[in-house]
Amino acid sequence: MALQACRIKIRFMCATVHDAVYITPEAYPWQANMHYWIVTGLYSAMRAQELTEQELRVKCRGKLRKMAARIWSGEQITPPRRQIEKLYVPASTERV
Repeated sequence: MALQACRIKIRFMCATVHDAVYITPEAYPWQANMHYWIVTGLYSAMRAQELTEQELRVKCRGKLRKMAARIWSGEQITPPRRQIEKLYVPASTERV
């Protein structure tokens, strides 16, 4: 798949998955396991780091290259699985 086509697809999947059309990203009908891992990784980075569209494109390019290298090396990409939410806040080591 061409890089440009993949970028468009990722943008669409991010919008569809995270706009409450599906309850969880795992419920979305992914065409390939790699799509799940790329989209959820980019979405998490986008929210955590408040990425601009240009920064997101750079991250997207990097993730696509890394995933392609993994696939070409023969690695089997694991199917989507629900991540456990962290429900704790680490205690500060600072003394009061």
